[in-house]
Amino acid sequence: MYILNNSFAKVNITLRVTGVRSDGYHNIYSLFYRVNASEKLHISVSDKDHDTVHSEGILIKGENIISKALRIVREYGLNIPFLDISVYKTIPPGTGLGGGSGNAGAILGFIGANLPLDVISKIGADVPFFYKKHEAAIVHGIGDKIDPVNKLRLNIAVIIPKWNSGTGNAYKLLDMHWLYQGGYPFGENEAKEELDKIYSLLSSNKFAGLLPNDFTPVLVEGNSLYEKFFKIFCDAGAVAWGITGSGAAMFALYSDVNFVSLLLDKIQAYNEFINKVII
Repeated sequence: MYILNNSFAKVNITLRVTGVRSDGYHNIYSLFYRVNASEKLHISVSDKDHDTVHSEGILIKGENIISKALRIVREYGLNIPFLDISVYKTIPPGTGLGGGSGNAGAILGFIGANLPLDVISKIGADVPFFYKKHEAAIVHGIGDKIDPVNKLRLNIAVIIPKWNSGTGNAYKLLDMHWLYQGGYPFGENEAKEELDKIYSLLSSNKFAGLLPNDFTPVLVEGNSLYEKFFKIFCDAGAVAWGITGSGAAMFALYSDVNFVSLLLDKIQAYNEFINKVII
């Protein structure tokens, strides 16, 4: 029995959709920031003629991304034994935190898979970031282009709400939204220029406020609670805040030693809407 305790999640500090490809996938330009998901995998070699993946803590519907990862690496030609895997989940799907992708990255690291990123990206758009084991990186293309950067000297707090935002549906809503009917306003060059300015501010611990994410206007329009949590982040002393990925989780970046106690005090009035807080 092997135990992996290093299955991570991620936060998108910024996220711009820079276009839609002919195959239907979306190109992005985003600053990824790795966070501890407190998820773990128990792995053993199976005596069966197939893999077994069991999720505990949170029910995962459909094909588990770990099963998908094992299938794809075998199709690529890696000869690995069938495995029994129990995944102890703390990150629900539909949060924008990439908990499942972190699980896939963890199993790839365990089996020592040496694969090109275009193969890894077939497992999931966020998986290459976890596979490369960077703490922070600019991720672009469909997630298969990764440029590591220094991790910010800021702390991060994440609020996982009780509602969710499925990635596939979120992109459909984004494509149909009136803001983007004429196309996405930021190409890769514009997104890079914007991110460079924000990264410079945050690296100097300067106030940046609401961070850019093309999903934010759509999600805020459908749920007024986002703006209430943004105000709480600001009032508690955060230097920046936003929504990660396609939602639904929110995060704040802070350095003020009083931030956590102020945040926990201020969110008490909204506990009925909160699934989990990661500090």
